[in-house]
Amino acid sequence: MAEQIHVLTHVDLIPPNTEAGLAAIERYVGRLRADPDVLDVQILQQLFRKNHIELAIVFTSQEAYEANLGAPYTLAFREELHPLIGAPFDDRLHVLIPSGS
Repeated sequence: MAEQIHVLTHVDLIPPNTEAGLAAIERYVGRLRADPDVLDVQILQQLFRKNHIELAIVFTSQEAYEANLGAPYTLAFREELHPLIGAPFDDRLHVLIPSGS
């Protein structure tokens, strides 16, 4: 069985673009929630830098994550967000360490 992959994606929106960027992120998350290979997705916003967003996404496997990177809706989202961000997307892949390990 493939191991679930937890991905934290940091999105650094240029401050004047925060509202437009968040709207695009919310649309993207709606698409992610419909993807059968996405088990969970959350949007996190930093308390004191509202333009810094994290997407916490759980994929069924690393292969599912890699396939998602090439999905038309992901490519369109990243293209839409490109002029609104101040730094490249930063994806960090994790595996869950079971409690008591």
